[in-house]
Amino acid sequence: MKILILLTSLTFSLNLLSKTYNCSFTHNDSEDQVELKVNKKKTITHLEFKGQEYNYKDCKTQKDQFGTLIDCNSGLTDLMILLNEQEKPASGGIMSSTHDLFVDLKC
Repeated sequence: MKILILLTSLTFSLNLLSKTYNCSFTHNDSEDQVELKVNKKKTITHLEFKGQEYNYKDCKTQKDQFGTLIDCNSGLTDLMILLNEQEKPASGGIMSSTHDLFVDLKC
């Protein structure tokens, strides 16, 4: 029982450390979406684009003075997102030659 309480508490604490952004972008007159769950080291990315859904669960997160760089490169797939969390609402850009995406984000 103590282990269950500890695991629940830990999971809840880790979720408090992450921020979720629901962003949209326009590509070829179509409105698409990306959901980002950002924490200090990793980001989970859910991309809805051209009627398809893509999940990236192990994206690297790196913060600097320009914003948060989210790198979801894996094998032959490339997806990078630059997120400016200082602006309200957050904004940024998404770049991917795999998905042929080079667009601005609105969050």
